[in-house]
Amino acid sequence: VTELKQLARALGFEDVSIRLAAQFASLDPRLLSNRMDGAIDHVLLDEFQDTSPVQWQVLRPLVTRAAKVDEDKADDDWQIERSFFCVGDTKQAIYGWRGGVAEIFDAVADQIHGVVEVEQNTSFRSSPVVIDVINETFQHLQRHPLTDAADSGDPTSKSMYEATAVERFARRFPLHEAFKASLPGHVQMKTSRRVQQGDNDAKRMACFEDAANLAADLNLKAPKKTIGILTRTNRGVAQLIFLLERLGVEVSQ
Repeated sequence: VTELKQLARALGFEDVSIRLAAQFASLDPRLLSNRMDGAIDHVLLDEFQDTSPVQWQVLRPLVTRAAKVDEDKADDDWQIERSFFCVGDTKQAIYGWRGGVAEIFDAVADQIHGVVEVEQNTSFRSSPVVIDVINETFQHLQRHPLTDAADSGDPTSKSMYEATAVERFARRFPLHEAFKASLPGHVQMKTSRRVQQGDNDAKRMACFEDAANLAADLNLKAPKKTIGILTRTNRGVAQLIFLLERLGVEVSQ
């Protein structure tokens, strides 16, 4: 692949980060400021969980300088003000395809001196009923049969990788609480019907059909209410829209 890109005189998105990381690693921080024609004193990063390790290598020299207290003072009352602030949610590290990993926060804590970590585990949106179900579900994910493959002993196995990831997620999942203790709520958990025979596509379609039928029934009972449906893929969105429209439910993507 690399040779083909070189022949085409082209770069992929990841190539830019890799080359920048290598360049930044070899530069003195003071020289880096000269090359950029200016220094960066404040670094603020949002959705930090989607930062890949190689992207962090690009950002690290800038963050290191911003997080460092400058002890070189022009006089006793003056010093350069700098700051580093990042925010993110390890549970939302969804861009694994481009290298985003939840452990990127550990890299910051280990490599940047003086960083203070503050967890935000209080929900200002959900009711205690919802939060209780979330805690009960995600703190016990290791009960799922999927995690049985964690002891397979084959580090190249996709099943073992997924099982280990689930166990690690459950182990690190913090207890959440609702700020609005008196807020009413309702939670009902359902599973789709069992498909005795068929491939994964057939099982997935059965799940979509059950979800569409449930949404159509709720829409009939409460036509003025808005119903939100979350899917894991864009393909799932298209399939649900087709099913809901066939059931006469007005739907938007």
